[in-house]
Amino acid sequence: MKGVRERKYSLPETDAVADINPCVPSDGLGIRLPANPEACDNRTLFRLLAAGNELERRNVGVGEHTLSYLTSGLPGAGAAPVVLLHGFAVSSRYMIPLARLLSAHTPVLAPDLPGSGRSSNPDRVLGIPDLAEVLVAFLDAVGIERVSLVGNSFGCQIALAAAVQHPERIERMVLVGPTVAPGLRRVSSVIAGLLQDALLEPALLVPIAVWDYFDFGARRAWGTLRLLLEDKPEEKLPFIKAPTLVVRGERDPLAPASWTRRMAGMLPQGDHLTIPDAAHAVHFNHPHTMARVIRDFGRYGV
Repeated sequence: MKGVRERKYSLPETDAVADINPCVPSDGLGIRLPANPEACDNRTLFRLLAAGNELERRNVGVGEHTLSYLTSGLPGAGAAPVVLLHGFAVSSRYMIPLARLLSAHTPVLAPDLPGSGRSSNPDRVLGIPDLAEVLVAFLDAVGIERVSLVGNSFGCQIALAAAVQHPERIERMVLVGPTVAPGLRRVSSVIAGLLQDALLEPALLVPIAVWDYFDFGARRAWGTLRLLLEDKPEEKLPFIKAPTLVVRGERDPLAPASWTRRMAGMLPQGDHLTIPDAAHAVHFNHPHTMARVIRDFGRYGV
């Protein structure tokens, strides 16, 4: 395993972060950004979650599925959009703050995977390879050849599978709070981690997650959880061709630092980044910081 460059993210002592935020006073929302990676307060998150004209919800047929997705519009020639992959039993709803921030500078798509959010419910529980194939078929359906993938939690496992199964479609990846560390591959450990994380996340995330869990359903959740725990992401890492950034929130109870550093070290082009004071859903609790990280990684690496 190669050496891992360990970093803690910090922003310069300027207002430079404002250039990634479409929700500045000229946008009419009046959100003022900090010059350091502090967590978003609930008022700011509420404004980012509120309907805005940056994103549009659409539906598209993907084989036997109908997928709902948020988009800022399809890219022009040569532009690789960012695709945001949600985690276990949730949906694109908790990706909205990050999607709105990114949409000022790059095309963004955030699909609801089958059985999640507003997408159709398949008759069976889909495995990780199946979900990766659905993701690539979704890209075909909307006419996109190559993308940058940003996954959170279980979404990282799907991103890794897609990158192994279809490496030519993935330009780069950002894995945020990737699951599941070998020592935590038990139902009790995952549930304990989710409950612990709920106390660390912004209060607005809880009703979003509860609503999505209810939509997902207990049978599908149990079946998906079993497949999630059987997956061994570490076996895929040496075969990932795309430059990949592994991001961990400093307070994340579901993705231990030992695991995320190990992942970065096993990736041929991997790097590791720690966001101070962040919990598991870094893209939700620190959306401005994550938008800056994704933007910079897309340009020249962090």
